[in-house]
Amino acid sequence: MPTGIYARRIAWEKTKKLNIISDLDAARLAMAIDCEGSIVNRATSHSKRPRWFGRETRILIYNTDKQLLNWVSELTGLGKIRKHNNGKGAFLSQKITWVWDCSYLSAYQIIKRIYPWIILKKEKAHQSINWNSDYEEFQ
Repeated sequence: MPTGIYARRIAWEKTKKLNIISDLDAARLAMAIDCEGSIVNRATSHSKRPRWFGRETRILIYNTDKQLLNWVSELTGLGKIRKHNNGKGAFLSQKITWVWDCSYLSAYQIIKRIYPWIILKKEKAHQSINWNSDYEEFQ
């Protein structure tokens, strides 16, 4: 059973629940993640506790049209929308890029719901489900 920071993070994440999503909307969300997004699984560590390791799963969807990200945020009830830093070399005429960002248990809940419809990122989604299956005991 996780302890310390990891356990507190799980306790905080348990308060967030995925909205009920129809199969059609789950397929649309899977398409948005396949085409415009990414699924990231990475090990994390804490700078003040070098022996503490955790796991983080994130879903990111990038787009210059904030309307898609607003739809995803309203559909899931999870994640945050923020402005993406286009970098110092970005042209002034370049459109602003927005990103919807969802992580940890919230991302895991979404991936489990949309898994049957993921095509391009199926391997990453499968890795995420296997990696975060210990979350189930905290549900």
